[in-house]
Amino acid sequence: MLWPRLIIRELLSAKRFTILFTLNLSIGLLGFTVLDGFKRDFVQLLEGAAKDMLGGDLEISGRRDLTEEELKKADAILAQKQGKQYLRSFYSMAQSEQASSLIQVRSIQPGYPLYGYITLKNKGRVERITKDHLFDRPKVWIADTLALQLDVGPGDQLKIGTISFEVDDIMIDESDARWAGAAIAPRVYAGEPFINQADLIKPGSVVRYKHLYQLPQDADVASLKKSLYQAIPDPRIEVSTHLTSGQDNGRMLSYLTDYLGLVAITALALAGLGATFLFRSHLNHNRKNIGILLALGLEPFQVAMLYIGKLFILGFLAAGLSSLLTSLFLPLFSTILKDFMPLPFVPSIQGTTVLVAFGLATGFAVLISLPDLSKIYRLKPSGLFQEEQDLSLSKPSLGLDFLLMIPLLLFFYGLSTWQSKSFVVGTVFTGGLAGVTLILTTGSRFLLGRFEWLSQVSFPHHLAFRYLSRKRTEAVLAFLALSLGTCLINLVPLIQASLKEEIAAPADQEPPSFFIFDIQEDQRKPLLEMIQQKGLTPTMSPMIRSRLIAINDKPFEREERKAYTREAEQDQRMRNRGVNLSYREKLDDSESLVDGRVYQTKELPPEGEPYEIMLETRYAGRLGVDLNDILTFEIQGIPIKGKVVGLRKIKWNTFQPNFFIQFQPGAIDDAPKTYVASIPALPKAEKLSLQQEVVKALPNISMINVEKIVEKLLQVISQMSFILLTMAALSVVAGLLVLFSIANYQAQTRIKDANLLKILGMSFRQIQKTTVLEFLILSLSATVIGALVSIGLSLMLAYLAFDGLEVKGVVTPFLVAFGITAVALVLAYLANYRMLTRKPRLYLN
Repeated sequence: MLWPRLIIRELLSAKRFTILFTLNLSIGLLGFTVLDGFKRDFVQLLEGAAKDMLGGDLEISGRRDLTEEELKKADAILAQKQGKQYLRSFYSMAQSEQASSLIQVRSIQPGYPLYGYITLKNKGRVERITKDHLFDRPKVWIADTLALQLDVGPGDQLKIGTISFEVDDIMIDESDARWAGAAIAPRVYAGEPFINQADLIKPGSVVRYKHLYQLPQDADVASLKKSLYQAIPDPRIEVSTHLTSGQDNGRMLSYLTDYLGLVAITALALAGLGATFLFRSHLNHNRKNIGILLALGLEPFQVAMLYIGKLFILGFLAAGLSSLLTSLFLPLFSTILKDFMPLPFVPSIQGTTVLVAFGLATGFAVLISLPDLSKIYRLKPSGLFQEEQDLSLSKPSLGLDFLLMIPLLLFFYGLSTWQSKSFVVGTVFTGGLAGVTLILTTGSRFLLGRFEWLSQVSFPHHLAFRYLSRKRTEAVLAFLALSLGTCLINLVPLIQASLKEEIAAPADQEPPSFFIFDIQEDQRKPLLEMIQQKGLTPTMSPMIRSRLIAINDKPFEREERKAYTREAEQDQRMRNRGVNLSYREKLDDSESLVDGRVYQTKELPPEGEPYEIMLETRYAGRLGVDLNDILTFEIQGIPIKGKVVGLRKIKWNTFQPNFFIQFQPGAIDDAPKTYVASIPALPKAEKLSLQQEVVKALPNISMINVEKIVEKLLQVISQMSFILLTMAALSVVAGLLVLFSIANYQAQTRIKDANLLKILGMSFRQIQKTTVLEFLILSLSATVIGALVSIGLSLMLAYLAFDGLEVKGVVTPFLVAFGITAVALVLAYLANYRMLTRKPRLYLN
């Protein structure tokens, strides 16, 4: 019992160290514990609601319907099914007397859904749709947002396709609601027989066909899924189970929280700076006690274990405080993210999250302290018996200290990879954080070393600059904390401002009014004439459905193994999807050649040779192909080969019809196709008039109002930026806490100096001026450099990730820097208040 009592007694005798170390570590952990608690509750929610969200135990779906033979195979494999449903989902236009709007139609049968519910305004909760609901006459249930858009209610008529439907009720909730931010159109439910009568689905229409199955409770759905994929190998056909549907529905939120975790790592790193400094100061303060323990016969290892015991206790305290704060912040965090969640819920901290907090806190506390603990082995207790009693811990061994830093670097790399679920992102983030830290450390040391040159202005200036240059370790740590925090909180609004401007108003082209799809070949000419009568020239491109079956004659096969990283997920999605092909005579204004050449438009290659194709450059990178590679596609059972002759970059924000893959004209012109088109910008009044006209003449086509899509994208960007800023603010708080901890420690070490200066005649105002000036120089230089680094990083991100996007709002980072400087000054003054107000007579006794 001696060791625990000794540890606790030492911690209680060093209350200031105990409190500040615990506070530093708990603030650094807070981002992790909040995210972990949120994600664990969210995963449980999705797992619990998975069947309701899918509508069944298993779903077979695709952009084409199953053939009779495939249906027989599926029914044979799922012979134990207890229920079955078939539905089709597609986009179309709905027209009321006042307006028209794009809608998502669900063509259903009686008995839908197998699981889940639909809540209606008048009829209440409906768990199974019967023949009395939507099958006695043409009736629809519409989303409440559509009712507001078109100003319709129960009893009103809504024209969809060639017939009019009566609005039977308004939907206010659905159990299979998807991520709200991704929905481009409100949902409408209608009976399958009447959708057939409306003549909406044409050959080549963009339709999602779904076969839902209800299975026995003990059914092995994972094994059944594997068997179905073996029986139906076409990658255009997907099989989902309730075990994976929850993950699919929460993918966007999962990506967001994973990347928020990287911001949390930065906050933890900043907290680690403060905790490292505090522990080093505590160790140096106790060097005499360490020397006595060694002189009494304790081994260095035993003394080190004594301090590791302290760190474990402090880690437990920090984890407990972080868990307490997490329970308070989780509901707020859930409210912030509500627009990204497919289902509402109020999270609460779980025991698993608390265990994660304890593990991270104790492990991190020990790892950051290893280089300092190693100094115990280098302390010479014989100094106790020397006249001067020079007991300073010996100078560091750079080689040993570097080796002892490796576990900490591996710890951060592991956390980064775990949070981002990507080895690439984890490596880039860890390397980037280490690189920026190294640059800032080197730069701050150089800058602080030059401060002595500026110390001749006045005596307060002389003292302030001397303190900064002589106490360089403390100054560098405070500098790093403030500059990294400032950099992070500025990086988000810089990218946000640039993205907003780029999406809302592309530099060289005004966005079109409408984007149109599901245009049949026989509708192409009348649609062109209708638009040209308005004095407009639309951009129209063919779209041909196919699938990629081979690259350089090697099969490009479906992959169904579990994906553990984002790269593996992306590769699987690339393999397990169909592709759209197109062709045009020349590059559009929204395209530019980056490598190779443009394909031939005048003549085709000799028979038996592959046709020439051009790929979008990033798509080519994801496929792992380059110039001269051969890609084989299958169009309705017929293989077509294409040789890559050019790579092009596309400005997707122009909203013009563009495709990843383009064949040379004449190669696939005769293949079954539909068309997509864009209509140039129009005044609002003319836009509504044209939309009504097109919908009335061609009721099966779908028109997307680009302005509304841009508004939704901007809204999503704003929401995501707010969430990232909230987490980045935690990093700034961690940085300010580091500054407060360092200022507080320096105040304790300078009490004698300050009071001796008072005795020698220096006024309170002069000492106060020296303190304020010292931290003003430190804070302002750190935050301004942090702002400059954020601008540099945003330029690099814009070039690497956003194709050279122009960075906007470069004044804002400096305003933020000045604001953080003001807060830092207040905290530094508070930390030094006791030193400033202490009476000099206390040192004359």
